[in-house]
Amino acid sequence: MKRVKCAKRFGVDEFFFGGLPLLLACLLDWHANVPRLGVLSPDGSCKVFDKNCNGYARSEAITALLLQKAKDSKRIYATVLHAKTNCDGYKVSQKPPQFPHSHLLCPHQDSGITYPSGEMQTKLLREFYQECDKVKPSDLSFLEAHGTGTKVGDPEELQAIEEIFLPGRTVPLMIGSVKSNIGHTEPASGLCSITKVGISMNCLNLPRPLFA
Repeated sequence: MKRVKCAKRFGVDEFFFGGLPLLLACLLDWHANVPRLGVLSPDGSCKVFDKNCNGYARSEAITALLLQKAKDSKRIYATVLHAKTNCDGYKVSQKPPQFPHSHLLCPHQDSGITYPSGEMQTKLLREFYQECDKVKPSDLSFLEAHGTGTKVGDPEELQAIEEIFLPGRTVPLMIGSVKSNIGHTEPASGLCSITKVGISMNCLNLPRPLFA
């Protein structure tokens, strides 16, 4: 998002951006605390949008993308039509916790900053398509979702997808998440999703989500 704004505002011709999450022993204290959040799958899988979802598996990736002006590009995998983000911050959930050890993450039913918000995801998507007049939600044939495979995150995201993308649709909408195939790379997960979709669309071959 910031890279796109920077390119438009300052006329930047091209730049690389990437992500490199590593599960290193020197960060053992942090890694030891992650399971306390109750978001990791005990069987090491990521069953995205599956009734048996039980968290995600952490993974590593080295991902880099080159953003260029179309006139300078020799090979185009995807075109950025618009970009937008939001943040819902801290909130109090009206729902009881639905995952193990959630009292450590959400004491006294307070969701905290890590709890997803279907309402804010819906707001983001609605505003995105209001600002982007080149495509409508019903035009999409495939949607790459965040899809963490958690019992809290997946329902919130599906709520937003249903509200924005299903009205007026005459053909099915395919939904996937690369986390089902390679796990959750956490800070690099967004770039992994973009990479997957760019390559898949150019090859006309979408990898099937596992467990779905």
